[in-house]
Amino acid sequence: MTAGTVEQLLTGALVFASNFALVVGLTAVGASINELAGVLNLGHEGVMLLGAATGFVVTFWTHNGWLGLLAGVAAGAVLGVVKAVWSVFIKTEQVINGLLLVPIGVGLANMLYKHVFSHAASPPRVPPLPTIPVPMLHEIPVLGPVLFNRSAAVYGVVALVALVSYFLARTRAGMIIRGAGESPDALDFNGIPVDRFRILAVVVGAACTGLAGALLAIDQLHIYSARMTAGRGWIAIAIVIVGGWRPWACLLAAFLFGIIDMLQFQFQVQSAAVPYEVLLSLPYLATVAALAVRGAVRPPAALGVPFVK
Repeated sequence: MTAGTVEQLLTGALVFASNFALVVGLTAVGASINELAGVLNLGHEGVMLLGAATGFVVTFWTHNGWLGLLAGVAAGAVLGVVKAVWSVFIKTEQVINGLLLVPIGVGLANMLYKHVFSHAASPPRVPPLPTIPVPMLHEIPVLGPVLFNRSAAVYGVVALVALVSYFLARTRAGMIIRGAGESPDALDFNGIPVDRFRILAVVVGAACTGLAGALLAIDQLHIYSARMTAGRGWIAIAIVIVGGWRPWACLLAAFLFGIIDMLQFQFQVQSAAVPYEVLLSLPYLATVAALAVRGAVRPPAALGVPFVK
């Protein structure tokens, strides 16, 4: 195997892992915003799939990937409003209402896709977003194509993670959101509307998840499939814990999980001795192992607890 072939294989593997990290990591960032405010949302799989379907349909209609990404954000925000009504206004059990979002999102996504493309002779595709190479940096072996020769959407996601990290750590509103998950009674004592900030966190977090789904469909796969999320929403829930509710740590943890996911595909191709079901379970086994290692991490004190004056 030549050096050029090794470099090509390594580049492809890192691109795969980074794509996984962008989708799962962005979903985990959205989940972190929810949970830091004290609202537990387990419906990311459904939100992500609805964002993927909505973004794909809008992109196909308009031939504009940016409008598709915005549509994914809007679809996620709509389900975020539903979640906020259930969890913040009505104050129903957050685990149950979060799980209900999964069949709702999946059902709406598949209904939308089948309604629009029911008469299509073959599965439709959308063109990829154009890549924007960073001068000079994109020529770096291996890392250049992975980090510096991507679409503007990829750069935008990284910038969004940086913005969320700064917002949560450095701004008054971000500190209030974190306070809503740690000590909502103290915020209320100081005249700060806890429910209002929880609603904001839930809607923004779900919008990030919808964007992740749209990114998967439009910028990475260029198609829509009923099973395209493949458990990414569930893995994101674990990534939040592994990353300690910190946006950059969530993105890094998602990248490591992406490498594991890439390895199981490679093993499926090269090893017939190991049942493929075992290989498919590798990312989930890694999730369980990571949770065991991070078992001592402390979640927000009021996570999953409705605020009642």
